Amino acid sequence: MNVEPNYFEPTDSAELLARRKDSARHTLRTVFPDELHALVRELFPDEMSPFAGAFSDFIDEHRSETAVRGETSDGIAFVYYPRSNRGMWCLRAGDTVQGVGLLGENDLKAVSELCALAGHF
Repeated sequence: MNVEPNYFEPTDSAELLARRKDSARHTLRTVFPDELHALVRELFPDEMSPFAGAFSDFIDEHRSETAVRGETSDGIAFVYYPRSNRGMWCLRAGDTVQGVGLLGENDLKAVSELCALAGHF
């Protein structure tokens, strides 16, 4: 989980960035640990996956915090914990997980701003 792409950073297409931020803002919702654990089981049905354990541990470490979940228009799902300013992301194509990791510094800033705009603090 060391890969930290900056999905909310400027790209070659300002329009793509604007779509990502807008769709992420409109999909934000509060989510609880049980739902997140169900998501982990859905993403990683093979419990032996190192990502399943890492994501489950991350969720458990933040169990006492409110979590916010969202998704961008191009399939990047994320979970963000405003109090600790930490989060994780996942890129899916159909039933296939194409990438996972922790939100990087710039992504955390962008998601924090989106959560503030949407009233998730």
